[in-house]
Amino acid sequence: MGLPVGSLILGIICLIYLINPGAGVIELLSDNLPIIGNLDEGLAMTGLLMALSNMGLVRLQGGRLDLQGWSQLISRLRKGGPN
Repeated sequence: MGLPVGSLILGIICLIYLINPGAGVIELLSDNLPIIGNLDEGLAMTGLLMALSNMGLVRLQGGRLDLQGWSQLISRLRKGGPN
């Protein structure tokens, strides 16, 4: 069983948006707008966490992030494949 393709695509898009390779040229909402200026980054972070959660890499436990899935993924990759 591999990683969900939709979650992988969503995660990549959100991560690229958060890394901000365009240095703010491509923004859904301008950061100069009071209060709502950072909502797009918040939504991108939420999308990234949702994608990671769907892939089993992140869990929210009692308001804290549990990254147990990362070690499992690394173990699977070391054994020779994503499955």
